[in-house]
Order: sequence, then structure tokens, then C-alpha cells
Amino acid sequence: MAIRGRLNLNSSFHASFWAICLTAFFGIFRKAHLLPTSSSTYDPKKQLTRQDFVVVPSGYVVCIRWSKTIKFHNRSFQIPFVAFPDSLLCPVLAINNAFRFTTGITTLSQPFGFLSRSRFTIFTYKKFMSLLSQILAEIGVSSSLYGSHSFRRGGLPLLLSLEFLLTLSQ
Repeated sequence: MAIRGRLNLNSSFHASFWAICLTAFFGIFRKAHLLPTSSSTYDPKKQLTRQDFVVVPSGYVVCIRWSKTIKFHNRSFQIPFVAFPDSLLCPVLAINNAFRFTTGITTLSQPFGFLSRSRFTIFTYKKFMSLLSQILAEIGVSSSLYGSHSFRRGGLPLLLSLEFLLTLSQ
């Protein structure tokens, strides 16, 4: 698989990256929902936090409290993320995997992050784009053609053609 196949999902950093990719893809989120530009600019009123991922029997309901059209936190909306556990592209499995690395280390008001030397580190836009650019280069795709907005606009060309049609159905 194009992106997932380049990741070690037993790594907190890679697991969080993959969860962010699938959250961006299935939620059609803007980068501002998912990632701060730096650790110091993280705003729990804007970026998704762990408490925004509400566990339901079918997977998660993700609560959005801020967007371009909800600037004053006067309402929210929910996006369901349904588990399809037999798929390599299951967002629920990816999110569960990412969160398992930091359970007990983080609070519910923290965003996507990863363990770095046993410390919780906020996943920033720069770190995300650096790894995305590296992976795109490894698979022979120009990173200049894609950015985080590509997950929203073209679904990072439909998540690289649904991870190349699930590697031609294996």
C-alpha cells in the first residue's frame, strides 16, 4: 500500500500520522481541525481533542466545535466514523491504535500526538507535512502537488486511489 505500507504502525509517531490521514480523509477536515502550526499555537477550542472522539458501538462520533462557519462556538456538529475492521483503511482501528500509545499519558483535552522519548509530543502541521512529503517522494509522487488540503479537496487523490485499490485486493 502506498502510504500505509511505508509506515511502522507499532511506532507512536507513524500510528498517529496514519490516524490523522484517515481522520482527515473520512472527516473531510481542514488542517486547522487536526493540527496546530506549532505546539505553542495548539488551541483545544479549535483542534480536535481526544474528548471529541466519542466511542459508540459502531466506532466513533467526532464532535466539531469550531470551523470556518462556527467561529463563536455557538453550536457543534458530529461526524460518525464507522468501523470496518476488515479494511486496511479503517479509521476506527487507526485512531484506536494511535490513542493506545498515549493512553494514561495524555488528558482528554490534548490533540493528536505521539510519544517521543516517553513524553507526549503534539503532532504539528510541520511534522505531518514532513512525513507526508517523505512518503510521497518514496513512492515517486511529487510532494509539490499535494498538501494537507488535498485530503479535503481531492481526498489526497482519493487516498492514493484507495491505497491502490487495497493493493489490488491483495
